Amino acid sequence: MITPKTQTAIAVLKCIYARDYGTCIKQCTLTEGQMQVLLTQLTNAGLIILKEKEHPLEIQSYIPAKRA
Repeated sequence: MITPKTQTAIAVLKCIYARDYGTCIKQCTLTEGQMQVLLTQLTNAGLIILKEKEHPLEIQSYIPAKRA
């Protein structure tokens, strides 16, 4: 069984890979702090990269580490 945290991480990754920031993330109701932790974890895991000179709390500031 996939935990809610894992489901949220998958949804965030899907948004970043699809560059669909407006619609797919709405199902993930995270606080700013929770989003910051999740984005940091995904970055540390090597799944996403923060764009240069971008805001680290905004999902659109990230790109996939590798293209599928």
